[in-house]
Amino acid sequence: MDLLTGLNEKQREATVAIDGPVIVIAGAGSGKTRVLTHRIAYLLSQGIPYDNILAITFTNKAAKEMKERVEDLVGNYDMWISTFHSMCVKILRRHIHLLGYDIGFSIIDDDDRTQIVKKIIKDNNIDITFRPKEIIRFIDKIKSGKFNNDLPFNIQEAIDYIYLRYNEYCKKSNLLDFDDLLIKTVELFSNNPEVLKIYQDQFQYILVDEYQDTNDIQNKLIVMFGAKHKNIFLVGDEDQSIYKFRGANFKNLTNFEKQYKNTKVILLEQNYRSTHNILAAANSIIKNNSTKHKKKLWTDNESGEKITYFRAITGGDEALYIANEIKSLCLKGKKPEDFAVLYRSNFMSRTIEEGMRVLNVPYIVYGGVGYFKRKEIKDIISYLNLVVDKSNDWHFQRIINSPKRGVGPSTLAKILAISNDNSISMFEVSERADEFFSKNLAAKLSIFAETINELSNMLEEIILDDFFDILVEKSGYKKYLESLGDEGLFRLENVIEFKSVFKSWNLPEYTSRQKLEIILADISLHTDTESKAEESVKLMTMHNAKGLEFDYVFIYGMEEGLFPSSRSSESLEDLEEERRLAYVAITRARKKVFLTNASARTLYGQSVMNEQSRFIDEINEDLIDFKGNRSRQTEPIFKIDRITTQSANELYSVGDKVEHSSFGAGVIVQLDNETVSIAFKAPHGIKKLVSGHPSIIKI
Repeated sequence: MDLLTGLNEKQREATVAIDGPVIVIAGAGSGKTRVLTHRIAYLLSQGIPYDNILAITFTNKAAKEMKERVEDLVGNYDMWISTFHSMCVKILRRHIHLLGYDIGFSIIDDDDRTQIVKKIIKDNNIDITFRPKEIIRFIDKIKSGKFNNDLPFNIQEAIDYIYLRYNEYCKKSNLLDFDDLLIKTVELFSNNPEVLKIYQDQFQYILVDEYQDTNDIQNKLIVMFGAKHKNIFLVGDEDQSIYKFRGANFKNLTNFEKQYKNTKVILLEQNYRSTHNILAAANSIIKNNSTKHKKKLWTDNESGEKITYFRAITGGDEALYIANEIKSLCLKGKKPEDFAVLYRSNFMSRTIEEGMRVLNVPYIVYGGVGYFKRKEIKDIISYLNLVVDKSNDWHFQRIINSPKRGVGPSTLAKILAISNDNSISMFEVSERADEFFSKNLAAKLSIFAETINELSNMLEEIILDDFFDILVEKSGYKKYLESLGDEGLFRLENVIEFKSVFKSWNLPEYTSRQKLEIILADISLHTDTESKAEESVKLMTMHNAKGLEFDYVFIYGMEEGLFPSSRSSESLEDLEEERRLAYVAITRARKKVFLTNASARTLYGQSVMNEQSRFIDEINEDLIDFKGNRSRQTEPIFKIDRITTQSANELYSVGDKVEHSSFGAGVIVQLDNETVSIAFKAPHGIKKLVSGHPSIIKI
C-alpha cells in the first residue's frame, strides 16, 4: 500500500491493473513517469521476478531516470529498462549470428554511412545528382517501406543499386546502422521463431512509454514480444504526437484496441504542472482535433493569470516586447532560466535573438544553433565579406570549397604557401592560378575568382536584395542546399531569411557596398552573444520543447502561414499535427503563457501581412488578456529596426562613458563621421562601431 500512497485514483487504477492489455492516455503533466515506475515496483511487490519485466522508453535520459526512480522505490534490480535501440543491441549480441553476422558487430553513425555511400559511388563510377546525405535518406525510406518510386527511372535505378551495395558492404564489414538494429531484430524473430519464444516466455509484463511516438517497426516489435502473455501496458497521448516527420505514427496507439479487444483504457486527466487557465486554453484548442480518446485536462492548482495575447505592429516590435516583458519580470525577482520562447521553425530565431541582444537579456538557443552560428549563415557571411574585401584570407578559406569545388586541404595549403611566398592574398593566387597550378585545378580556381569579381562589380550597380539573390545563385550555394533534400530546404530558409537583416537597416543615402560594409561590421559584433545555459532564457522550436517545462512560456509568431505552418494547408492530417504542437507548446508552462504575433513582418527579405493564427481564435475569449495593436497603428510600439547612422560628433564627445550590449562599459576615444572608437576592458580592447547604434547606451 505504501507504493500507492500519493497516487490519485486513476494513477492507482493504472498501477494495479496487472493482467491483460492496458492503454494509459496520459495528458501533459499528469504524472505518467510516476505511474510507470510505481507500476514496476508494484509488479515486483506482487512476486513477479524482475527479469520477467521489460520497460521501454525513447531516450537514454528517460531510461536512466526511470531506473533511478524504480531503485528509489524498491532497490537495485538488473532490469531491462532501456530504449528500443539498446534493447535490440542486447538481443542481437546474443543471436545475430543466425542472420550471418558476427556478434561483435559495430554500430555506425550518419558520418560513417556518408563515407560508405561516397565510396560506393566512387568505386562504381555512379553518376547521380543527389548528395550522399540525401541518398542515405532514400535508403532509410526504402528500409521503412515509405519510399515513393516517383523519381526518373535512371535515378531510381541508381538509388536501388546503391542501396543493394550499401547492404552488401555493411554485412561484409559486420556493420549495422541504427535502423538496422530494429530491422534485424524483427528479421531475427521472423526467421527464428524459437528465438522469439525465448523472449516471449521471459517478458511476461511489458511497459512502453510515449507510445504515440513509435514507428511501425517499433510497434511490430512490441506486438511480437507481447503476443503470448498479452500483458502489454502502453502509456501515451495522441494529443502530443508531433513527430510525424521522424516516422512516428500515433495510430499505433489508437489502433492497439483493434488488435486486443479486451484492452483497458485509463485516462490520466489531472495535471500537476499548470494553472487552470493554461489548461483551459490548451483544451479549447485540442478539442478541435478528431482525437479518438477524448480527454479534458484539469487541475487543483490555482486559476492563475489569463493568457496574454500581444499583437505587435512588426516582427521587430514583437521580439522587443518579449525581451522587455522578460526583463521586467526579472527585475521583479524572476530568473532568466524561468522563461522559454518557442517558435515553429528554426529560421524564426533570428529576430528573437536580436530583440534579446538589444535589451541585453541573456539567452541560449536550446537544442539548436544560434542564427548567426549556423554553418550556412557563416558561409553566406563569408561570401559577402569576400565580395567586399577580396584580400580577406579567413573568409576565402571558409568558402573556397563550400560548396565543393575540388579544392581540398592539400590544395588549400599550397594556396596559402604561395600567398605567403609572394606576399599576395589567397584570392589573388586564385586569380593567377594558371601561373601556379595544373590546367584542371587552375580552371576551378579561376572560375571561383571570376564569380567573386563579377559579384563585386554587381554590388556597385544593384540594390542589396537583388544582389543577395544573385550571390546565392551564382555561388552555387542554392543548388548545393537544394541537393540536400528536406534538410537543405530548411537551411535554405535560413539563408533567404538573411535578406531580412538588410531590411532592418535604414541607410537610404549609402551605396549597396557601403550598406553591406556597415551591416557586416555590426554582425561581427554579435556572433558570440549566447549566455550560460543555466542562467539564460531558452529559445527553441516547439518540437525541442517536448518533455520540458517552464514557469513562463512565450509562443512567438502565432500567425497563419507561420503557425500553423503554410505546409499544413495541404491536408487535415497535417493541420491536426500543428494543432497538437500548439497543445504541447501551451502545456509547457507552469504559471503563464504569452501568445504573440505581428500585423506585418519581414520574412525572407519581403514585407508580409499575416492573419492571426486560427489557434488563437480557438481559445475562449474569457481566457485571454489582449494587449497591443487592435487597430492598424502607423508607428511601431517598439523600434528594433536600426536607426539611420548619425554623425558621431552630434551624439558623443571624446571621454564619454558608454555601455555596450556585448562588450560592457567603455570610454569613447575617437570620433570619425559615422563611426565611434570605444575602449573596452580586456579582452575586447578598442572597437570601431557604427555611431548611434542601439547597442551603445551613453551613460
